[in-house]
Amino acid sequence: MKNLKYIFILFLFLQFSCIDDKSKFGGNEIDAITIEGIEEYTEIEIGTKLEIKPTVITKFGDKSQLSYVWYKYNKEQAVPDTLSYEKDLDVIIGDVLPGVTTTLVFK
Repeated sequence: MKNLKYIFILFLFLQFSCIDDKSKFGGNEIDAITIEGIEEYTEIEIGTKLEIKPTVITKFGDKSQLSYVWYKYNKEQAVPDTLSYEKDLDVIIGDVLPGVTTTLVFK
């Protein structure tokens, strides 16, 4: 009788171990995005035309759902300046402060 009880418990555990997970969170791969072609450091002056054409590489190859933004900021600014929403940057810089490091960001 004792063995029958253990066999019944084992049978119950086997039933639960075979449940298939059909949740929406499993099995979705996330696309990996790599950005190349942007210099690490460049000195610019007021009136400099920036033409930067980065290369965006995705793991799945589909770039139709991507959005882009270029902005710049420095320690003196409270809010960053948005320069462009296009992948390729083509803008004339007219408001950099001499002696203040300005950071250009592409996302």
